[in-house]
Amino acid sequence: MTNIICATDPISMRPLHMLPAFEKLPSIKDCKGDYCLSIFFESRKNLKKYKKIRVEPSTLDLMSNLDDWVDEG
Repeated sequence: MTNIICATDPISMRPLHMLPAFEKLPSIKDCKGDYCLSIFFESRKNLKKYKKIRVEPSTLDLMSNLDDWVDEG
């Protein structure tokens, strides 16, 4: 299973990967087949805000070249 990790809170835009044990922060995980996306949040409040955002159905192809998914920033 491949897990793509977003360690920047999409609400506050704060990078979280430098925090101790950031893996224990609130998060959501969305999986399609063998591919998953994990998004971490600095607070439950931000997670709730994120869940309230309306989105269109995804046409994202997670089967594409995974080298394109490397977050270098």
